[in-house]
Amino acid sequence: MKRAKIAAAVEGKSIKALILEALDEHLQGMEKKGLLPKGKG
Repeated sequence: MKRAKIAAAVEGKSIKALILEALDEHLQGMEKKGLLPKGKG
């Protein structure tokens, strides 16, 4: 958790925003590999 706080501070974002951004990038990668259906958003 400490590393997440530091990373968020460096990026100038909240921890929630940092995690949601990382999750979105991960899901997009899974979509490209065909592991998930394409999102509508």
